[in-house]
Amino acid sequence: MHLPFLPHFRHSKFNGWITVTKGGVVWVEGIKQTSEHYDELWADAFVHANMLKDRAVTEVLMLGLAGGGALKAIYEAYPGCHITAVEIDPVMVEIAQELQLQKPHPFPRVLVGDAKEVLEKLKEKFDVIAVDIFKGITPSPHIDSDEFWELVARHLNPGGVAVLNVAIATTRLYTAEKHFKQFGAWQYDTNTFCALANS
Repeated sequence: MHLPFLPHFRHSKFNGWITVTKGGVVWVEGIKQTSEHYDELWADAFVHANMLKDRAVTEVLMLGLAGGGALKAIYEAYPGCHITAVEIDPVMVEIAQELQLQKPHPFPRVLVGDAKEVLEKLKEKFDVIAVDIFKGITPSPHIDSDEFWELVARHLNPGGVAVLNVAIATTRLYTAEKHFKQFGAWQYDTNTFCALANS
């Protein structure tokens, strides 16, 4: 299905009404989930994260695909990498496939499901794990779960780095921080990010 007009409205059981506007901006509950500047936000995040990374990057896990706004930044930060994206909302996956914001790079392998449940079953390990799981402005409850962060740490290769977008809820950094030896946090515009590593 091609997006027939802008703005375009889609309904999902996970996100309610999703609005796609000009330039591939994706809105949920009045909050931008993907925008024309989203790749810049993530490009900056990977510059910071690389300070903790101690290995070449070939495999990237993306928890939260949304409209695919971070894909281009991942491919540009880690040329030639393979991306696996986990997204709970199949409607968001359809929107990301239509927008194709990662072009000219390939669309990633997508696993549709809850991030924690997918991590429990996933066998692979990754060099970079990008965590960006929200509904509107509200982060997933997994961000406050020790069990979730144990799973993230278990799926990270030695020398790899996890990057978390916590938006404005900076207190959520403490749960993640407990499961890693190295930690760094910074602001980009109104978003708070942190990088986590065990090397």
